[in-house]
Amino acid sequence: MRSGTEYIITDRGSPVARLVPDQGEPLSVEERIKNLENSGLIEGCCGESESPREPIELPDDYLRRCLEEDRGDG
Repeated sequence: MRSGTEYIITDRGSPVARLVPDQGEPLSVEERIKNLENSGLIEGCCGESESPREPIELPDDYLRRCLEEDRGDG
């Protein structure tokens, strides 16, 4: 494995996982996102010239209220 061999794990002949050698330094979040975009697994939310949007501020109890509503508690 250390020499760079890639292994495909199968379940009854169907690929279910891929085991690849460690690439060394971990990728930054930006690099991971770019790799996913390049592979077609995700689509970018912004054009090349746009920067990502700022997070939306939510009230402190917003998630609690959403959960209660979803569970029928509220």
